[in-house]
Amino acid sequence: MKIVKIILYWIIGLLFIATGVLKFTHHDSMSAMIFTRASYPAWLFYGVAAFEFVGGILFIIRKTRQIGALMIGSVMMGAVWTHYYLGDDFAHMIAPALIILIAVASFIKYK
Repeated sequence: MKIVKIILYWIIGLLFIATGVLKFTHHDSMSAMIFTRASYPAWLFYGVAAFEFVGGILFIIRKTRQIGALMIGSVMMGAVWTHYYLGDDFAHMIAPALIILIAVASFIKYK
């Protein structure tokens, strides 16, 4: 079970690192479109990219995993709220909600 958790942490961490890089290099057009629809300022797009990138790195490292979980969890709560605010279908909220649950579960210590 422990190896499954470690693999899951690495997958999620690498996905957030990649997403942050894609936002910084202007290759995440879907997120840019959502930010435009929600009328968010341009600087917030880069702030989210930084949170995703740093949070992904911190989530991979065992000693900083909880800080990373808080960072990516807050980004995902913002994603859920944005989709709700825009009136998007609830299917758009499933993936961010699952990542929030994983981030919360990373705080649980197993013996």
